[in-house]
Amino acid sequence: MSTLTHDILDHIFHVVWPAVLLPVPHKQKGLETPGWQKTTMAAMGDPAYMRSLFDGNIGVVLGEPSNGLCTIDLDDDAFGAEFLALNPKLATTLRTHGSRGFNLWLRISGPFPRSKFLKHRQLRDDKGKPRKVGEWRATGMQTILWGTHPSGVDYTWLVDAPAIVMRFEEVVWPPDWTRPGGMERTAPVDGAAGSTPGVTGVNPAPVLEEIVLPSGGVGINETAEKLFPIIAASNTIFSREGAMVEVGPLQKGVRSLELVSGQMFRSRMEYFAKLFVWRKAKDGVAELVPTAASLDRANALMATVAASQMLPKIIGLANCPVLVSDGDECRVISNGYDAASGIFVTGGGVPPEVELAEAAAALKALLADYHFQTPGDHSRSLASLITPALRFGQHLADHIPMDTMEADASQAGKGYREELKAAIYNEVPTLVTQKKGGVGSDDETFNAALLAGHPFINFDNRRDKFDSTHLEVFLTARSSFPVRVPYRAGLFIDPSWFVVGLTSNGVEITQDLANRASIVRICKQPPGFQFKQYPEGDVLAHVKANQAYYLGCVFSVIIAWLEASKPRTQETRHSFRGWCQTLDWIVQELFGEAPLMDDHLLAQQRVSNTGLSFIRKLVLAAERLGRLGQALTATGLYDLAMEDGIDVPNLRQPDETAGPKLVGMAIGRVFGPEDSIELEGFRIARTTKKAAKEPGGSAYDQKTYTIERLGQSPRHPTWVKQ
Repeated sequence: MSTLTHDILDHIFHVVWPAVLLPVPHKQKGLETPGWQKTTMAAMGDPAYMRSLFDGNIGVVLGEPSNGLCTIDLDDDAFGAEFLALNPKLATTLRTHGSRGFNLWLRISGPFPRSKFLKHRQLRDDKGKPRKVGEWRATGMQTILWGTHPSGVDYTWLVDAPAIVMRFEEVVWPPDWTRPGGMERTAPVDGAAGSTPGVTGVNPAPVLEEIVLPSGGVGINETAEKLFPIIAASNTIFSREGAMVEVGPLQKGVRSLELVSGQMFRSRMEYFAKLFVWRKAKDGVAELVPTAASLDRANALMATVAASQMLPKIIGLANCPVLVSDGDECRVISNGYDAASGIFVTGGGVPPEVELAEAAAALKALLADYHFQTPGDHSRSLASLITPALRFGQHLADHIPMDTMEADASQAGKGYREELKAAIYNEVPTLVTQKKGGVGSDDETFNAALLAGHPFINFDNRRDKFDSTHLEVFLTARSSFPVRVPYRAGLFIDPSWFVVGLTSNGVEITQDLANRASIVRICKQPPGFQFKQYPEGDVLAHVKANQAYYLGCVFSVIIAWLEASKPRTQETRHSFRGWCQTLDWIVQELFGEAPLMDDHLLAQQRVSNTGLSFIRKLVLAAERLGRLGQALTATGLYDLAMEDGIDVPNLRQPDETAGPKLVGMAIGRVFGPEDSIELEGFRIARTTKKAAKEPGGSAYDQKTYTIERLGQSPRHPTWVKQ
């Protein structure tokens, strides 16, 4: 090993300054001492610390502490040659060599991603996994710059030159390699000194570049092609299906995507560049002068191809980490924007690893206080907890159904379950409450939620008939869906980001919407039922306090499915086959529960049939009001409907004459020639006998209906596994 002299140390500072140097033991590649990552530039002014550099190897603390100094570690010369062929600019930067391959040193101006192994998408190692080609090293890592390799050879400088300065976006990655992603520098919290108002994510570079706005001989496209790469590097303004958007400020614990208007963009530009225009001075000579962007110039720049193509693409916001697949491996996106997926993570704790058996038991325990009507309903509710993570991680290429929660009475917990499901993902569902057309109609409220990028949208507490062609089209939309709200320009959004739910005590929906739904039926617990309590309070408070753990449970289930090579069953009882067959395998094989679609077809048929939906409401009312076992005429059933607030089909207002007739007609269409029907745990028997309107009058056929419950009440189901 060469002896370190002050001249050599001065030369080291010349090629990498400013940088935090790190004393590393002789013939070692790093330090095992905890906390070295927190070493700052202040140590460079400590004489005792500087003397310690002479005792062994010298490393450099990379990334933020060293003002963006990073390295690209390439494992062998062949990979290095391939990389340099695409990046001739890097042939002139500092290049160091240990025992094999080499490190390229570069200082990144602007934002850069966190450290990541680089792997070949085609080549495999001796274990059959993607072959490692190198590593992108940034904040939290170090690279040895001078000393002796553990193999005994000295580190050498293949190119003795200062580290060049460049933006991360200028690096060209071979197409067969994985590449770094997920920006590391994040903006200060709202209100912190130096934060950019209305902008979250990554701060622009501290030294602003000079941009000439369209003027003189400078055209709109010329300005745009210089401006938008700078904005793109900040990961603060994005392109959403061609529309310019940004992540809004924190409100009620979540952020939203907001459209950037021309007026907004006028000021946003000033965060990224010093703006100039060409103007003629009094002597007639043109000169560059500082300026503020006009609205016309801002709108013109926003409309360029450069704006839509150069800005990073975004599909939605997640308030928790997201599990995605990169080839044969999984990775978790957290804290900021991920370029590969287009996902921006705005919060949530990093989930721990949880054993599969523990994860399945923990997720099932969250539903223990619900009484589901059938085992199939229980399986579909479990599936609803897993589906969002599959959706966000883009593990399902097909559509997912509307998660439809139906209760037999109010206050049964259907809306609560929607909150519980969203809480696992550190989210609060956006509610679309029932309205009747006009301004603020269902479709407009739904569109506003889509524009905001909130992933959980719930049509809350629906009653009567629900018919939305807009929603039906959304649930089967492929790559884009048109969205428009009043007083704002329309745009297209990616529908694959959202999870839609619906809750009801007995809604009637169209056949098309029923085919796009996953129906879960629950029964209200009896008075006095003791719900489980946790140290934090009820189950919702418990999940919110332990959100990262339960997200880890969901990830454990998905990883088990991925490691099994994404198996599917042959289930065909739902229109969305990909979702259905995947979740059917998961609930049966990983949770040990009933097949996903058991008893679902009858539920679909009933919610899309006016007569069946009406009869369901009547039998539930008969149970609540103590009329089971009584022989009721059409008039008696009409009175029952009026007493319980049930709308009679085709009856505009209460009518003692027309009402019973319409009740009889609705029920008659369901019964047909049969004398009894069974419906979700009830039997309705029809009896016909001769009766007379008055003594001595002519006889007529009088029909009576007797409602009885079949077997055991679903409030105490026998199928629940203990």
